[in-house]
Amino acid sequence: MNPVSSRVGWLRLAALAAAGVVPIAAYMFWFHQHEGKYALTESAGPFLYSRVSTFAECSKITMPVKLRFLCDPNPPRDRPPAGEYIWADNDLPRNGKVTYTPLYQWSHYHPDTSLRFTAAMNASTRQFAEHAIEAEPAAYARAVTDDMLHTFGWTRQPDPNDWYGNGPNFRFVSTREMNLQLAIAWYATPYQIPGNPKYQPDSTSPTWCDASCQQSDNQARVIQRAERDFSGGGLGFTRAVGPWARLLQIYQRYVFLPGTLLGVIVLIGAAGVLTRWRRWGGPGLLPWLVGALLIVLPPLTAGFSYRYVLAAAPLACLAAGLAFCHAPDEKSLPALAAHLRRKLGRGGAADQAVALGDSRCTGDPGPATRSE
Repeated sequence: MNPVSSRVGWLRLAALAAAGVVPIAAYMFWFHQHEGKYALTESAGPFLYSRVSTFAECSKITMPVKLRFLCDPNPPRDRPPAGEYIWADNDLPRNGKVTYTPLYQWSHYHPDTSLRFTAAMNASTRQFAEHAIEAEPAAYARAVTDDMLHTFGWTRQPDPNDWYGNGPNFRFVSTREMNLQLAIAWYATPYQIPGNPKYQPDSTSPTWCDASCQQSDNQARVIQRAERDFSGGGLGFTRAVGPWARLLQIYQRYVFLPGTLLGVIVLIGAAGVLTRWRRWGGPGLLPWLVGALLIVLPPLTAGFSYRYVLAAAPLACLAAGLAFCHAPDEKSLPALAAHLRRKLGRGGAADQAVALGDSRCTGDPGPATRSE
């Protein structure tokens, strides 16, 4: 190998490593200055706890006494999706009665969710999750697998078990539907939004929580105060502007990436990486690995959400595109397929032409043209 090109390759690798490591190391140093330890977050424990709470049964786990307050006594079939264990307060109703999540009960029904992300709670929830995974590895594997497979459904589906609609929350909707169901929930709304109905769907409760409502709903009061701090006096009310909003609604109805097609794209990228195993996967390895990790890591450490999958889609597409590119001295994915068909006695003239090489993505004309 040319020493100069080798040196340039290492310089590029070093620049890539520095671009990733330096800002992360700087943040960890800043975190240490404020929190007294080198870390990135205090939320890893609560998120992993929410992941295992969908299946963990303390009757099957040798759980330390100091951690048993985190056990959910309800059977797994009556439990909500993972995210509800840290962001919401309620389990699924049982026999028509309201039940509460362990963290909400631990806080004595305090509405401030930041109490669930302290350093002490981070340590407790992490230990709980570790005990649960060690005691029930098969249940953990099933939960993770179900969430990953949920990613590749043909239609956009609600959260696992259809308990809470994750999919519709990421669509463009009218102003009325946006404010009623998506952007501003009733408990974060101090007055009736013009155009919204007076009552919540299938209920006699108002679509807003004013001062009189807040007297019996501490959480609504806390949420509205946080909304004002974050969004100002408008509380984040959003308005759809025509005609562009309507065009987006029509567009999304017909132009979208089904989960099953995303799965096919991921497999094409994987095939391109495997065919270049002698070259450590080639140029498609990095985008494919990052895309695959963005699909796998959330179900492993937190739970399913389409917002995590969204970041993986462009990387998976890039890896799939690179699978059909090749350098002048290597075979492309179509060329390898043609070679396999010839070995099986099913190749023809078209396969012979492909096998001669077409160095797409490199600007090289290929061996057939070079020989002239």
